[in-house]
Amino acid sequence: MRTLCLLLLLLAADEEASYQDIARAFAAETPSPEPPAGLRATAGTERHERARLEYAESITEWHSKERARRLRVIEACTRHVRGFPDGRRRADVLYLRGVTYFREGQFAAARTDLEGYLEAAPGGASQSAATVALVESCRALGDFAAALRLGGPDPDLLEEAGEVGRAIEAARLAGQEEKAARWTLIGKPFPGPIEIPDRVGVVIVECGKKLPMERRNRLQERFSAESRKVAFLSATGPYPAAVYLLDGQGVVRAADPRPDTIEHRVRCLIGRG
Repeated sequence: MRTLCLLLLLLAADEEASYQDIARAFAAETPSPEPPAGLRATAGTERHERARLEYAESITEWHSKERARRLRVIEACTRHVRGFPDGRRRADVLYLRGVTYFREGQFAAARTDLEGYLEAAPGGASQSAATVALVESCRALGDFAAALRLGGPDPDLLEEAGEVGRAIEAARLAGQEEKAARWTLIGKPFPGPIEIPDRVGVVIVECGKKLPMERRNRLQERFSAESRKVAFLSATGPYPAAVYLLDGQGVVRAADPRPDTIEHRVRCLIGRG
């Protein structure tokens, strides 16, 4: 009996040491590089160009280091879960791995781990953060109904789940009248002379401030392999500054999507056919 107790104590100590190592690695984020002073120089000058290239290299190196660190955390978490399947720290490790998967963009794996954490540790210290990451993972996967179920009656989540009427009501209650006005267009032909290019499944119509070129390029890269394409058009007229997603028939499918979901929304529209 005494030997068994000693073995259990040693096992618990090993598990705790493993968890602490994971927690330290999880927290040891690589500081992002500071923009060099040369970026404030006039665009096109030699100093500005040199600083731009230097900063781009620093960002690439930073991304590489961060990704390597995150992969090490995932591997360590996986070893821990396998080595201590019934351990006291299992739920905490699931949370750390789930968040790391989320930051890596592996949303399905993140969802599994975060759901596992919330089930294993209801009311746990990381419940709020885990729920936020789980909601965002569901949104990234296009499961807007699950995101709404988890995140509550937020206007944006309601609209993403297709409950536009409730979304408009919630937005008005929150004083977001402009957003509510945009959402009234969902399901209707977009106002104004918008000509949809041939063989384009989804059109992003910009009103007011244009979509940043970086996001345009990322969207184009993401969907370049799809059988139908994404087109960018600018609308003139008295429309509020917003972004609208149209289908091939010119019908509004989403209005003013949140910046972090626009890629997911377009993917959803393409998938619907």
